[in-house]
This record gives sequence, C-alpha cells and structure tokens, in this order.
Amino acid sequence: MHSEVIKLALFGLLGLLSAVTANRTVAIYQDGLRTSVIELWAGVKTRRDLAAYSYKVSLGFVLVYALPYSLVTGIVMIHIICLGTDTIGLRIKNSVVAGLAGATYAIGASALVSSIFLGLRHLPPAIPNLHLIWAPLAYSLPLLGVATASEQRGFRAALYTFVLTMSVWALAAYGLHTFHDGILLGGVVALGVTMAVLVALALREKSSAPADLSFFEDKIARVRRNWLWLLPIGAVIAVLASQRWIGGEPIQVAMLSLHQNYLAAAVAIFSVFGYLPVQGMTGLVSGIWNQDGYPDWFLAVGFLVSNPIGAAVGGAALMGFELVSLRWVARLLTTRPGITSLGHATRGAMDVVPNLAVLAGGVTAASTTGGPAGALAVVGLYILNDKKGRPVVPLAVPVFAYLLVALAAGVAKHLGVPA
Repeated sequence: MHSEVIKLALFGLLGLLSAVTANRTVAIYQDGLRTSVIELWAGVKTRRDLAAYSYKVSLGFVLVYALPYSLVTGIVMIHIICLGTDTIGLRIKNSVVAGLAGATYAIGASALVSSIFLGLRHLPPAIPNLHLIWAPLAYSLPLLGVATASEQRGFRAALYTFVLTMSVWALAAYGLHTFHDGILLGGVVALGVTMAVLVALALREKSSAPADLSFFEDKIARVRRNWLWLLPIGAVIAVLASQRWIGGEPIQVAMLSLHQNYLAAAVAIFSVFGYLPVQGMTGLVSGIWNQDGYPDWFLAVGFLVSNPIGAAVGGAALMGFELVSLRWVARLLTTRPGITSLGHATRGAMDVVPNLAVLAGGVTAASTTGGPAGALAVVGLYILNDKKGRPVVPLAVPVFAYLLVALAAGVAKHLGVPA
C-alpha cells in the first residue's frame, strides 16, 4: 500500500511538471506539435486550436499503441502521460490549474492501468502465457542493427551486418556463458557493436555547406533558461523507471515485464539514435524541449539503477548534459547528414523487427491458450488490420488478438466447453 501511494505521487508529480511545462511552452512531448507552438506566440492559433490538434494526433496513438501494452504489463508507457498533459497544458491558460489537472490525469491514468492489469490477471489462462508473446522479441533485439543497416544502406549492407551481428553474438554468448541469460547478454553486445559501426559510418558523411549556428542561438538560450523546470522532470522519469513503473515504448515495456531490465535499457539507448535527430532539430528550431529529452535515455538510467536516489541524480544529470551540449548537437545535425538518415533508419527498424517478433509470439501464446483456433485468430486479425489500412498499429494487433483469445478461452472454461 505504501509503495502504491508513492507510485501515484510520483506519477502525479510527473503529470504536474509535464502539464506546466506544456502550458508555459517549455517542453512539448509530441514532435509534430512542438514547432506548431510558434503559431501560438505569433497569434496565428489559439490555445483551443493547439489543444484540439494535440488531442487529434495523440488520441489514437495512446489508445491503439501505448494502452494495450500498458494494460497487459501493468507498466505505463510514457506516451499516455506526456501526450495527455500536452493537451491539458496547452488548453488551460492558468499554469496552476493546468498543473493540478495534469497531476490528476496522470494519477488517474496510472491507477486505471494498474486496476485493469490486476483484473486481467484473473482471466484464466491469460497471464500465465503472456510471457510467450515477448520471448521472440527478446531474442530478436540484435536484429535491430541489421534492420537499421537495411533501411539506410540496402541489402548488401544488411547482409554484412547480419554476419557481423551473428559472429559477435556467438563470441559474446560463449564468453558470457557463465552468466545468467548469457545468450541475451551476448545479443546486447552484438547490437552495441553493430550500432557503433553504423554510427561511425554515418559520421563520415559530411555536408558541403559550413555550419551556421546563428539561427539556433536564441532558441538554445531559451531552452537553457528553463533548466529549473527540465532537470526535475528528468529526475522523476528516471525514478519511475527505476521501479519499473514506466516505459518508453512497447519493446521496453515488454522486456521489463520479463524482468530483463538491461534489455529494456539497451532498447532505450537504441531509441536515442532514432529520435535524437527529430527531437534535437524540432527543439532547436522552436526553442521548446521535450519532457523526455532525447528519448529514452532517462528511462535507461532508471532501468539500470534500481536505487531511486541514484536514478534521480542520473536522470537530472543527463538532462543537464543535453542542455550543455545543445550547440554541439546543432552542429552535428547540420553538418552530418548521415546521422539524420541513421535516425530515420533506426525508427524504421523499431517497426520491422518488433512487428515480426510480436506476431510470432502472439501466435505462440494464442495457440497455447486457445489451440489452433487461437493461432488462426491472431494471424487473421493481423491480416484484416493490414488490409483495412492499419487502423490499429501492427505492433498492438497480436496483443489485442491474444486478449480476445484469452477472454474466449476463459469464458469457454467457465461454461465447461471442452478445449
């Protein structure tokens, strides 16, 4: 009970800070919304306009992307909190009222996720087989580097990267065989080596135009002036992550549910490569930062540092590092186009690999729960969603399908229908 009170208080604090920073246009989580806030300053759009736009672009993302993974794991995806508080902070003019509304929303969202998760645990036999959905994903993580190479440089580069990944994985797993989960640790090493090579290659690509950072100077100064708001947010996010109460995106949440914190941290750091160009450039152009900084290394600190005080210090320190290094990041993004293309490829890889892995896991879990009909349901719903134009994010479809299969199996068992 004491732990639950602390959890709700921390979520309330995150909601308060996130809503106030959105209200004061210090930080906005939604990348597309960040640059639109400039129109508020210019008087082109009102708070009502921006809040309506925020709600429109965020609602579906929360409902069909973040919410399914949060409900089946009990771990809140940060999108649920920060996208909601973006809308609240922009819509409500008074900062104090916005902060209180943001805190209330965050506490309510956290409590709702916990309540539904506890309810799902009583669905026989849903929860015992849930880990089967994530197992293929845990072993597929090293392929994120291969998929990145394929997206950025084509088939031949992907083939070379695959050989490198498998070779490093085999050597690392052999060297770490005395450790628990040495194979998974070897996969993290292989992914790290692969990404180091891809980053080195990306840095070799130089822009022909000289760097002119004068455009960014006033924006950099504005972001830095708001350090008193930003540092505490980094600390709170890291503390929540240290208790496995929050995650950055579905892969991290899935790994946390398997109690593989270091795998979740590896994915969080991998996310930085994908989102630094987007977050960095929109932040530098607008002078408005992101509550989560460069997603998701505040979370990575929390996943690796279980002590709340240590996590808080680490999260605040990383946010401070971001503020100090803004000019360097501006130069990097304007003179090294390979980093931007690497970011695009990395984001693509985070769709390709997890989609296939979670589909395989969903089929396995559903067939274990509902037999051949369960497997058929997962594949069938995946195909139907694809043909309908993907109204539901593909990564969430196997989770939804498995929950339906589990519900049907539970009802059948209750009614005495033979399996």
